[in-house]
Amino acid sequence: MAIYQPKRQKQMVVIGTNYDARQIKWWANVFSVAGYFFASLLTPLSFFFRRIKAQMGLMIFYPHIKEEELANISAPMLAIIGEYDVVSKADTKKMVDLVQRGEMAVIHNGTHFLIRQKPRELHDIIASFFDKDVT
Repeated sequence: MAIYQPKRQKQMVVIGTNYDARQIKWWANVFSVAGYFFASLLTPLSFFFRRIKAQMGLMIFYPHIKEEELANISAPMLAIIGEYDVVSKADTKKMVDLVQRGEMAVIHNGTHFLIRQKPRELHDIIASFFDKDVT
């Protein structure tokens, strides 16, 4: 929505987000590709494996957001990643710098699973961001 209807977006928070599929660290992508392959073999057996294949496919093949599109985002954006996330700090910083009003937070000792791993710290950072005046 922030890209295609920027006037409707007031603020946003993204957690462990990449804007191009090639930004996932290679070691994490190996596991995703393996999961996708095995789920593909098992899809005829169960809806569960079709769902896993679809989720793994999203991680491997998407997104493909252009840098020019990120530059159109005018709403304040907070990008949060874990210190040991599968998305690099450098790529997240680049995304933050491309949007017009971007901020970045790195959670110490966090991974890609911050919502489960560090819920209180994540909540505090998000609440602080949304408490700011965005006018």
